[in-house]
Amino acid sequence: LSLLQEMQGYSSPVWLTYNQAAQAGGSVRKGEKGTAVFFWNFTEKTNAETGKLEKIVFAKAYTVFNLDQCDNVPAPKSAPQLSVFERNDAAEAVIAQTGAIIIHGGDRACYVQALDSIRLPERQSFLTADGYYSTAFHELGHWTGAKSRLDRTFGKAFGDEAYAAEELVAELTAAFVCGALGFDNPARDDHAAYLASWAKVLRSDPKAFITAAGKAQKAADFILNTQQEAQVAQAA
Repeated sequence: LSLLQEMQGYSSPVWLTYNQAAQAGGSVRKGEKGTAVFFWNFTEKTNAETGKLEKIVFAKAYTVFNLDQCDNVPAPKSAPQLSVFERNDAAEAVIAQTGAIIIHGGDRACYVQALDSIRLPERQSFLTADGYYSTAFHELGHWTGAKSRLDRTFGKAFGDEAYAAEELVAELTAAFVCGALGFDNPARDDHAAYLASWAKVLRSDPKAFITAAGKAQKAADFILNTQQEAQVAQAA
């Protein structure tokens, strides 16, 4: 939906169903086309016969419309907009609370698996704060995949393309975290090279993007929840 908002030039990040628009006192504009979305729910239920806990998965499909496609629907109250300095401070707090070892210097950004540490160029090497933090969260995405954290694997289906899949996961992680914290995720110099490898993965397995997005969501939640858990601990 975020991609579609950008492609269509919608000003609002808010999406709702036809019925939700009506319940809000408005309506979807005549002739507007909706977008199909799926809500996945994962629950557990005890089997009455075996007594074992079973996982149940089901999906619901909805057609949603952007707020810009509606008339007389009031925009929901949004969270207070942070200043640039507050936004950067919030990002620094998230990074610090992960406990990841980050070493600044040089001209290359990478996650060094053998040392379980992240290397980033100095902040002033980046043209914008968005560029710095999107790169930092990309490498933190790799960092979450360590065995001691999410123990991320891709299975035999990916084979030699597992590296490209991991890069896609890291980039999606950066996009998710940047979106949550109010940063843009600007294009990097290495994106062009990665696009070819990502396209190869997606052509060989159309479901690969869903797999990568699912793993990226877990990585983003891990990064952001580290901050949330720390705040809860401090409050207690």
